[in-house]
Amino acid sequence: MKVTDIASQVSSEYKIENKKIRPDQREEGQQVKQPAGDKVKISSQSRDIEKMKDMVQAAPEKRAELVQALKERVENGEYRVNTQELAGDMLTGLLQEQADLFE
Repeated sequence: MKVTDIASQVSSEYKIENKKIRPDQREEGQQVKQPAGDKVKISSQSRDIEKMKDMVQAAPEKRAELVQALKERVENGEYRVNTQELAGDMLTGLLQEQADLFE
């Protein structure tokens, strides 16, 4: 998941309450109380996502170094994929997903 995906998910979690009464909705003689301002409610899930976003942004240097090293190995023809290990990992993941479905 990209950081931009997390950021857009976080921003969509914010909920703004804006309680305004239109003039045609007031009862006759009713005083309209002006709101002090908009209220923002942030769900606990949004706070958790914000924390994760901060953690991801704190770690990009290590990730960038790893990506750069892998790019150089690929460009130099030094990167080799262990197909047996890859196939084993794929099957393990598939079996785990199926086991999770039956729990």
